[in-house]
Amino acid sequence: MRSCVSIAMVALCLLMAGCTSLEVTPISSSSNLKHVVIVENSKVEVKNFVSVLQEGFERHGISAEIYTGEKVPATTGIVNYTALRSWDGWPYMSVAKVTVKQDSKQIGRGDFYLKGKGGFSLMKWRGTKYKINPLMDKLLENYEK
Repeated sequence: MRSCVSIAMVALCLLMAGCTSLEVTPISSSSNLKHVVIVENSKVEVKNFVSVLQEGFERHGISAEIYTGEKVPATTGIVNYTALRSWDGWPYMSVAKVTVKQDSKQIGRGDFYLKGKGGFSLMKWRGTKYKINPLMDKLLENYEK
């Protein structure tokens, strides 16, 4: 009986190690955000990350364009991001950070990370949309969906 309890405790710890963490400061509706420029980060290797960000903004009624130049044009919102991959048999996204600035001031941010890089959870291999859509919905909760 004691060994069953020990096995159950170990299994519970392994499952908890695979939990997702979101830390989000939503953008206030008083920012009146209507358009953003997503500044391309060429170091990010998560293939569809930018398109998922763009879809997230547009889903909340905010137009979004991707900018690849060096000098960011004046706009109502500037979006910077990073996303990191981990590897366990094949690569998967384990960390992402999104910040939104307006008039050089941060007006919102969202951080996603897999605790313990996902542990033994099979959810760590889920796609970018599955991981980032909740972050975008929380970041833009004050804007129509």
